[in-house]
Amino acid sequence: MKKLFILSAVAIAAIVSVSGIGMELAKKLSRPYEDYALYSELASIPVNRAGRIMPISSAAADALRLVSGKSTYKDVSGKKQSASKWIWLLNAKPLEFQKLPIFRTDNPEIAKLMGSSGRYYTPEALEKNHSALIAGLKSADKRYAQACESALAGSLDYSLASAALGFSFAQSTPRKTAEDWFKAIETAAGELNKARAENRPPADAKLAEASATLKILNEIKLYEDSYPNSLIRIVPEADGHWLTSAGALIKRDITPAEKQILMLFAGIVSDIADGNTSAVSDNARMLKSKMSEAIGKKAVLKAEFENFFNNFDPFTNGFILYAAAFLLSVGGLAARGETAKTLSICSGIFFAFALANQTFGIFARMYIQSRPPVTNLYSSIVFTGWGAAALALITMRRGGLLFLLAGSITGGASLLLALNMPHSGDSMGMMSAVLNSNFWLTAHVVTIMLGYCGVFLAGFLASIKIISYSIFRIPLNRENSENFFKNLYALLCFALLFSFAGTMLGGIWADFSWGRFWGWDPKENGALMIILWVGAAIHAKTLHIISDRTFLSMCACGNIVAAWAWFGVNMLGVGLHSYGFMSGGWKWLTIFAILQAAIAIAAFVSPPHEEKKSA
Repeated sequence: MKKLFILSAVAIAAIVSVSGIGMELAKKLSRPYEDYALYSELASIPVNRAGRIMPISSAAADALRLVSGKSTYKDVSGKKQSASKWIWLLNAKPLEFQKLPIFRTDNPEIAKLMGSSGRYYTPEALEKNHSALIAGLKSADKRYAQACESALAGSLDYSLASAALGFSFAQSTPRKTAEDWFKAIETAAGELNKARAENRPPADAKLAEASATLKILNEIKLYEDSYPNSLIRIVPEADGHWLTSAGALIKRDITPAEKQILMLFAGIVSDIADGNTSAVSDNARMLKSKMSEAIGKKAVLKAEFENFFNNFDPFTNGFILYAAAFLLSVGGLAARGETAKTLSICSGIFFAFALANQTFGIFARMYIQSRPPVTNLYSSIVFTGWGAAALALITMRRGGLLFLLAGSITGGASLLLALNMPHSGDSMGMMSAVLNSNFWLTAHVVTIMLGYCGVFLAGFLASIKIISYSIFRIPLNRENSENFFKNLYALLCFALLFSFAGTMLGGIWADFSWGRFWGWDPKENGALMIILWVGAAIHAKTLHIISDRTFLSMCACGNIVAAWAWFGVNMLGVGLHSYGFMSGGWKWLTIFAILQAAIAIAAFVSPPHEEKKSA
């Protein structure tokens, strides 16, 4: 029976690990050909966004996330659809999305203005209240003004995405718009050459169409140039730069290869608009072939791998497996005898598969970005949870199920938090100039995040021990307590070493970038808070001036200090570390701090049997 449970755990964990690919295959088998073409061939076509070559599935997810806070959307029937389908249909049939609630706001006043009963409102409502949002920017209520600014930014991202894959005029398709434009240029060029040969002024009538279209395209180009990081560029140039659809149309010396790629994009969008899905797949394969010639086969294969990564979804799989490991760990702690051993082994299997999924996700991102593992807030959350889980696995043999339970909490919580970050998420765009250094991203950022791993793992271990002691009445003087406290102490030493080293390296980097080693920036102060708190706990324990209960309480409070240094200072929006600023999240940070504080206080609550003994 024990072997059967273990084999079942391995099989279930393996199935969950590939569930993302399985669900994608199931979708393809259950949907008509149009969806198959959109989700397979079209999703992996390479484009350029925020300075990085990526598949359309990633570029669309980034754009949709900025608009709706999610990387998927629900169609009129309520079915969840992918971001890649959204952007193709948005370019092909924009009117179909006018009444679809896709814009997100967390501000109730904005929701009321848009006539929405929830968080989401329609493009039609936004267009109707656009002037009211502009007026709201001057509101004395800072939160409302920021919400108006966010809504207008979402409108901008939406409008840029709606013309990303094929520019067209009203009542026209991208293919016809491009064909008419190139024909108008040819007519105008022919008239200019003929007039020059005949030594006469050109006929205005033959230049009128090209002149009017050129004026519109110049205005669009000027508009696009104001928001370079929000653009999805689809046409690669020989010098490595990329052009938007409108940018390629306006280019004077456009090459035949560039023109062909532009026309293939325009043709696919037009065929989707016309319902001619039979031509979509052929054009998609031809487009990939032309892209391979333009940017190299390696770049195309990398985009296809990233699209596979998006479908595989290792972080969602990892969260499910961490949750299973957590539940089995709790069961193992509560059970006795062979049942406890079986549950412990099964928990370890799910934990190992979860950590493997998270590890694959982190290294896949590193390959895709050609960057260290931590480049933005999302990746820092994933990396810290992974590091804490890995530390738990390393120390599990000496610490038992408590470490497995704490590792499941840190790993699973990090993935849950990352997967539910609104208006952010798994964006792999290039970093700000000050962070555009693989050496310093590794030396400073990764090092200090490893310190966070130690702090959070120690904090959650202490919290579990306090809860088991104060609520479930498991006394501190059990046989494994001494070993547990040694491991907890070692984790804090690990955290102090890497936090201190990371902070010093950050100071050196700041001296190179900003001309000073330390400036009492909120982010710098947060790092110092961690060092001082962890150092105080270590010294107090070493000098035996605090009890085991107080040591546990200090470790639990370390989670509050680390959370403030990580998230709280970013929410302030003050200082030079602007690339980490975030809006919102105060409620959840406060709830987390209150819960940790309550657990820390609970360390001093004695079980009844200990009170009787002391009496």
